[in-house]
Amino acid sequence: MAAPLPQAVKLMLASQDHRLKHYIWHGVRNSWLQMSVGQRQAILALYPGWDVKIRASAAGSLALLGSAAKEAIPELILALRDENLLVRQNATSALVILGDDAVPGLVEDLKEKDPVIRAAAAETLGKIGSQKALSTRKAALLALIKAMGDENERVRKAATQAYEIIKTRGQADP
Repeated sequence: MAAPLPQAVKLMLASQDHRLKHYIWHGVRNSWLQMSVGQRQAILALYPGWDVKIRASAAGSLALLGSAAKEAIPELILALRDENLLVRQNATSALVILGDDAVPGLVEDLKEKDPVIRAAAAETLGKIGSQKALSTRKAALLALIKAMGDENERVRKAATQAYEIIKTRGQADP
């Protein structure tokens, strides 16, 4: 049996200030990616430290929405570049759920200058391919073949692994 909450914690949880912050938190978390940069900055000025939590929760919430989150694919692909691991993981989860709809943007990211971005795109394509049979399979495989010749070892490795996953899950090679 769990220990009872101390009286100070009960009072804090029941306080009007805590309830207000809780309502704001949920409202902000669920609409973070649809907000303008100015709106985001205004909220972060009021609540320092929420930035990472909001980004991670927003990406996680989009994963729960499934196909209803299609319009957020560009933001989710950008979130793969986030410095916070949880944000990147939640964005990856959402993109995996979105499957084929996310492939064109990820294929484009395989062309980026930054090898970290290219590797993240290849890894995400592999995760999508391991979960779903892709109707965009041919485009993904062709882009991964090109990425297998990348100058960066991490990109080559991620592309090779993703290619093998998608290839074994699907039909004939492109």
